[in-house]
Amino acid sequence: MSGDRQVFDNAMNQGHSAAWDEEWAEAASFYRTAINEFPDNVVALSSLALALYELQKFQESLDYYQRAARLSPNDPVPVQKIAEISERIGNLANGTKAYMDLAEIYARNRDVEKAIHSWSRVVALNPENMAAHTRLALVYERLGRTSEAMIEYISIASLLQFQGNLPKAIQTMKHALQVVPNSKEANLALNMLQSGKSLPKPSRPQGGTGPLMSTPSRQTETATSAETRPRLDPIQDAKQKALSMLAELLFEQEEAQNPQNRKSPSIFRGTGELRRVQIDQAKINLHLSQAIDLQSHGDDAQATPELEKAIAAGLDN
Repeated sequence: MSGDRQVFDNAMNQGHSAAWDEEWAEAASFYRTAINEFPDNVVALSSLALALYELQKFQESLDYYQRAARLSPNDPVPVQKIAEISERIGNLANGTKAYMDLAEIYARNRDVEKAIHSWSRVVALNPENMAAHTRLALVYERLGRTSEAMIEYISIASLLQFQGNLPKAIQTMKHALQVVPNSKEANLALNMLQSGKSLPKPSRPQGGTGPLMSTPSRQTETATSAETRPRLDPIQDAKQKALSMLAELLFEQEEAQNPQNRKSPSIFRGTGELRRVQIDQAKINLHLSQAIDLQSHGDDAQATPELEKAIAAGLDN
C-alpha cells in the first residue's frame, strides 16, 4: 500500500531543516514519520541513520544504514557508514566485510584510490585477509608503486607459508623480484622461505583498531588530511592521475580478455573470431602494461610507442 506523498515530503523537508540546525533528535522524529509512509525510501533511511549516528545511537544507526544498503547495493555511501560504525563499536568482522564490499563497489566504478583506501582498511582490521592483500598488490604493481606492492607480496608470502603452501609462497616472492629486480627485501624473504625460516606475519598498525573514540570535527579532519597529504606539483599530480587512469583501463582490458567475465553464451567461446580477438586483447594488455611500467619510472619517451602499439592492436579509449 502506497504512503501519503504529501506527508512524506513535509516530514523530509522538516527533517532536513532540523538537521541543518543540528537538532538531531527532532530531525530523527521527522525522518521516522517519513519512513512510516515509505519504508523503502533510501534517502529517508539514510537520513534517519545519520541523525541517529549524530545522537550516538550507533547500533540503531547501523540497522538503518544496512536497510539502505540492501535497497541500493551499488551506492557506496551507506556501505561506508556501515564499515565506519562497525569499526567504531568494535565489530571488526562486520567492519572488515563492509570495507571489502565498499572496495569492490569502488573497483567496479574504476575509482582506484578509494578502492585502495578501503582494501587498506580491511588489512588494518584483519591483517590476515588474503584477498585484500592480493588486490592491493595487484593495484600497486599496476600503478608502479613498487615499494607498496612489495610490502603486500611479502605479506601474501607470509600468509601462504603459515597456511603450509610453501611452493606458492616462494612463487609469490619470485614474482615480486620480477616486479622489483634486486630488491633486498624480496631477496631476504625468498632466502628465508627457502631456508625454512618463518616470515613475520602481517600485524595491525600500532595502536590497534578497537572501538574508535569520539569523532573529530570536520575542521580537524580537513586540517589533518591537508597536513599529511603528499604535495605534488601540477605536472606530477597529472602524471599520477594518468597512471591511475591507465591502470583502470588495464583492468577493463583484462576483464574483457577473461572468458569468465563475458556474458556471451558459452557456445560461441573458442570460435575462430573470438580467438582472434583474444590474441589482439593479449597484445593490448602487454603493451598497456609496459606503458604503465615505463611511465611509472619516468620514461615517457618509451611509454609513448607502447601506447601507440596498444592502439594499433585495437585499444579504443
